[in-house]
Amino acid sequence: MQNILRTLRPGHLRTNHVLAFRHYPLTPNVPPLPLPPSTLPPRFLSFSFTPSYPTPKHPTPASRHVYSIVKAYAASTKSPLWCLVLSIFQTPCLYLHPNGVRDDNKALFEALKEYGVSEEEWFKWREVVQAKDLEEAKDVLERMGYDLMPNSTSSPNTTQDPPIPPWLFIYILSTKPLTPPQSLSASSLALTLPSSPLYLPLLSITAYHLSTHAQHPPLFSLLPNFLKALDTPPNIPHSTLHFNLLVRSLTYLPSSPTKDNLIHRMISKDVRGKLQVGLYARTVSDILADPQISKHLARAVKNQVERQRLELGIVHLEKFLQISARHGDLPGAGYWLDFIRKRAIEKGYELIPYGSVGMLGWRMGGRKESFGRYNTLYLSAFRREPAKAFAYLNRIAVLEQAKSKVKQDVGGGGGGYPRTRESLDPVYRKADIDIADWTTTLHLAFKHPEASLPALLKLLKALESTTPSPSSSPSPSTTSETEPPNAPPHPSLQPTLVTYTAVIDGLLKKGEWESALVMWRDVYARCRGCGGDRTGPAVFKLDKEALSVGVSVLTACGRPVEGFMLLERHAIKPSSSPPSPSPPRSPPSSSFPQIALDIKALNAYAASLNLIDRPDIVFSLWDNMSKLYALEPDVITLNILLKSGIRAAKLDQSLLGVMAQMRLGNPFQRIPVAGVSGGVRMDREGVVDALVDMLGADAEEGDGAGGERGRGGGRFGKMKVTGVWRGEPAWKVVRQIFRQVILGNHPELLGVESPAKALRTSRDSPGVSPVKDLANSLLVGHRSRSVLGGRDTGGIEEESVGGTTMIQPDTSPKALALQGLYPPHPYPSIIPTTLSFRRYILLLGLHSLSSEIPTTLAWMRALNVLPDKKTLALALAFWGEVSIRAPLLDRWRGREEYEGLVRWVGEWVGRGALPGEGDVGEALLVIKRNREGEF
Repeated sequence: MQNILRTLRPGHLRTNHVLAFRHYPLTPNVPPLPLPPSTLPPRFLSFSFTPSYPTPKHPTPASRHVYSIVKAYAASTKSPLWCLVLSIFQTPCLYLHPNGVRDDNKALFEALKEYGVSEEEWFKWREVVQAKDLEEAKDVLERMGYDLMPNSTSSPNTTQDPPIPPWLFIYILSTKPLTPPQSLSASSLALTLPSSPLYLPLLSITAYHLSTHAQHPPLFSLLPNFLKALDTPPNIPHSTLHFNLLVRSLTYLPSSPTKDNLIHRMISKDVRGKLQVGLYARTVSDILADPQISKHLARAVKNQVERQRLELGIVHLEKFLQISARHGDLPGAGYWLDFIRKRAIEKGYELIPYGSVGMLGWRMGGRKESFGRYNTLYLSAFRREPAKAFAYLNRIAVLEQAKSKVKQDVGGGGGGYPRTRESLDPVYRKADIDIADWTTTLHLAFKHPEASLPALLKLLKALESTTPSPSSSPSPSTTSETEPPNAPPHPSLQPTLVTYTAVIDGLLKKGEWESALVMWRDVYARCRGCGGDRTGPAVFKLDKEALSVGVSVLTACGRPVEGFMLLERHAIKPSSSPPSPSPPRSPPSSSFPQIALDIKALNAYAASLNLIDRPDIVFSLWDNMSKLYALEPDVITLNILLKSGIRAAKLDQSLLGVMAQMRLGNPFQRIPVAGVSGGVRMDREGVVDALVDMLGADAEEGDGAGGERGRGGGRFGKMKVTGVWRGEPAWKVVRQIFRQVILGNHPELLGVESPAKALRTSRDSPGVSPVKDLANSLLVGHRSRSVLGGRDTGGIEEESVGGTTMIQPDTSPKALALQGLYPPHPYPSIIPTTLSFRRYILLLGLHSLSSEIPTTLAWMRALNVLPDKKTLALALAFWGEVSIRAPLLDRWRGREEYEGLVRWVGEWVGRGALPGEGDVGEALLVIKRNREGEF
C-alpha cells in the first residue's frame, strides 16, 4: 500500500479515488501523511474518472527545501500556524466541493479550525493562494484593497484592518517568488518585519529564493540583519534551528568564493562564541556537497565539528577526502582516507579500503582490503606528483596479484573475494582497481609537465587491449614504482569515453594539437549516433564533457567552423516560446544525440577562439549566448572576455585595425556594426549565419568529426577581424562590462575612495617636468595623506567597509544610468575572482588607465577578494608608471604616492603577502610582452 501511495501524485487521480487509498490505516491509529507535491514522481498511467465539477487551480508547489523548512518549524514549535501552512503544502486541491467539505481536504480544514480560520475566511483568501507567482498574488491583493508592501517600515500585518493573516503571508513568501526580481521583492518585504516573531523563519525562506537565483548582493544585507536578530534577545527559542536553516539556504548558491565567504561568515560568527548554536549533521552534508568548496571553508567546518564533538559518518568523511584531494593536499587526503579506513574497521565492515601510502597491507583481522572509490579519490590528490600515483597503483597491483594467488591456492573457497554488489557493504560501489583509477592517474600525469608522453600513450594502448593476459601484470621485479605499469590483468579495464576525454584534454595541454585531433576523430566516430559503429562493443554515448573537449580540439587546430557546427549539431536549442525565468529547451529535432549544454562547453569554445586570435567571435558569443543556447555567462566567461579584450589590442595594431580606429573617430562615417553583435535584430538562425560568415565559412575545412561545410556568402559577406565591438574599441566595451558586474551588483561601491592619487594620466603623458610634478604634488599631496590618515570629510557621511573608506553614493536610477549601470544587477551570477581583477588591471594598464588601479584594489578589499602576489605585482608595476615623480623631486619628497599605496596594501594583506622585487620584475616582463603583442 505504501508503494501505491508513493506512485500516485495528488491531483493525477481525481480526488474521490485518491481518498480511498489515503484513509487506509497503514499502522494502527496513525493515518499516512501525504508527500509534498514537488517530491512525487510523475504518472505514466491514468485510470481516473472525469468529475462533474470543474478541475480547480492547484497551488504553486513548494520547493523541497522550503517544504523542509516549514516541516521543521511545524515539528519543532508545534505551532498551529506552521501546522496550517504545512497542511496547505500537503493538500493537493485547495477548494471545497459544492456539496460540502471534500474528504481529502479534511486535514486542511481541521488545521484551519485549530488556528481559528473559518471557511468564509478561507474562501476570501483562496484566490491569493492559487496565484501563480508573486506578481499575480500582489495584483489579487490590490483588487481586494490590500497592499502587500504598504511602506518600508511597517509590517503588512499591522497597517491594514483587517490585516493579511500570517499564514497567508508565509505561504506567499514561500511559494510565489519565481524570478530574480520577485525574490528581491520577497527579501525586501521580509526585512520590513524586524519585530515580528516570523522574522527569522521568513529570512531563511527568502534567503533560499535569493540563493537559487544567485542574488548575492541582497544576501550581504540580509545576513547582518539575521545575525543581529538571532543574537539580540538572549536564549532565543529554536536559535539553532534558525541558524541551520539559513545556512542550508545559502548552500543553494552557485559555487563561488562569495558563497564560501557568506557561509564562512556565519560559521565563524558561531566559532567565536558569539552565537550559542551549532551545526546539524544535515547542514554539514549540505555545505560539503559543493564540488568547488574552498579549503578555507572546509577547515572552518572541521573546526566547528570538532568544537561540537559531532560524530561524522563515512559520508561526511568522504566529502572531506574529496575536498583535500581536489586541492592536491596529499597529507590531508591521506589523513581522511585512513580515518575512513579506521571507521570501517570499527563498524565491522567485511571490506575495508586500502590505506594511504604508509598504510598499505591487505589483511586486517580476517577482513579483506579492497580498492574502493575512496582510493580513487585519494589518487586524485597526487596531482603535483603523478609519479607517486603510479607507485601507489603499482604497490596495490602487487597486493591484488598476491590476493589472487591466495584465492587460487585455497581453491576459491570461503576466502574468495566477494564480487556481487549484495555481498558488499552499502557504502561501497567498487572493490578493486578499475578503469576509473587509471583514468584519474592518466589525467594527473598528462597535466604534469615532466610526464613522459610516449610512456603515457603506451599505457593507453595497453589498456585498449581487449583481453590482457595475466603475464602482463606488473611485478616487483619487472616494474619500476615510478613508471606507468603494464595493463592490469582484468578484461573490464577498457578505456571509457571519460578516459579518452582526459587523454585528449591532456594532449591539448601539452600542445600536441594533431595527435589530439586524430584521437578525437576516432573517438567521435565510435560514439553512438555520430556516424560510427553502433553495434560494436566499444560504442560510447557522447556527453557534454567530451563535446567540450572536441570543440576545443577542432578550434585550436584552426577549424573554428567545425567546432561551432559541432555545437550546433548536438546542442539542444532554446524553444521559440516567450521568455521565462528559466528558458525551456526545445525537444530534439535532430537525428544526432542532443545534449543540454552548460556554460562550460561555451567557455571551452571561447577559450580556444582566443588561441587562434578570434576575440571578435568571443564578443559575439557574449552578446548572443542566451539566444543561441539559453545560457548566461559565469565568472570563467568573464575571464575569457577580459583576455579577449586584451588580445583585441593586438588586432588594433594591424593596418586594418588602425583604419578601423580612424573610422571610429570620423563623425560622418561609422564602420558597419555586425548584426550578430548589435545594430540589427535577428532571430537565432540569423545569428548562426552571421557567426559562420564571421568565421570565414566559405573556406572548406573538411567534413570530419562534427564538421559540415560552412555556409559562406551570407548577407554580411566575408568580415574582417578588427578590435571593434558594438561600434567602439573592444577594450572599452569590456571595461564597461566589468564595471557593470562590479558596480551594477554592488552600487554602494560607487562611494569607494581611491587610496592613492596618480601624478599623471599615463606613462607617456607629454610635457612632464619637475615644475609640473611639483605642482601636481602640492595639489594631491594633502588628499593622499588624508586618505592614508585622518581627513576632513566636509560633512559627507562616510563609513568603512572591509577597511575601505566609502562615502554614501547617489544610487538613484538616474545617477546609475549616467554611468551605464542601470538597470542594477545585470549579471547577478558573476562573482569576480582574483584572476578576473588581475586581467582587468592588465587591461587598464595597457590602455593608459593605470590611475584607476588603486580604486580597483579598493573594490577587491570591499568585496573580500584577496589578491595573490601576481596581481599585486602587476598593479604596483603599472602604478609606478604614473605615481613616481621626476628624479629631482623623487629625492626631495620621496615616492609618496607609490609608497602610500604599498603601505595601504600591506595593511590589507599583511607585509608577508606583499610582492618582492622578483615578483615585480616578472610583472614588468608580462607587461612588456603584452605591449609587444606576445600573449
